Amino acid sequence: NGDDEHADVVFFKGVDKIITSEQKMELDSVFSVLTSLKISVKERVTALKRLEAVVERLSRQVSLQELGNMISPFSSCFTLQLSDGKVKVVAQTCLTIAKVSRCFKGSLHLLPLASHVIPALCYLTNATKLVVATSAKQCMSEILHSIHHHQVLRQVMSVGMGAKNPKV
Repeated sequence: NGDDEHADVVFFKGVDKIITSEQKMELDSVFSVLTSLKISVKERVTALKRLEAVVERLSRQVSLQELGNMISPFSSCFTLQLSDGKVKVVAQTCLTIAKVSRCFKGSLHLLPLASHVIPALCYLTNATKLVVATSAKQCMSEILHSIHHHQVLRQVMSVGMGAKNPKV
């Protein structure tokens, strides 16, 4: 629908000066797939993998601040995909967040994304499906290795203290 397409343009407005039109189109395309749970699992997993590749390329091309601004709109997409309940989607989302986190190399520009997804990741560590709980734990671990900031640590501690899955 037209409103969703307009929202994508607004999200990535201003990046035209620092990335190619092909990269912007790729971000727009991935974003449109990840804003819905109605799209097939295969398409969403593929979109998450495409996002990893784009972010990795962009991390060598733009500043970490610019990268943080570009990835910020995906915070809600990640949270939505983490809520899906389908193991393939949740595990791939965790892997994608972890790989994106590595691109920030300890920069605080990862903080907005980390703050947004950590509550969902902490919740998933209580999942009865071990692969989901383990993926969430590994993702949080990668975020913590990628960003050393008291706000993230405090958030993990406050939310994560209730973790009840002894296998994780």
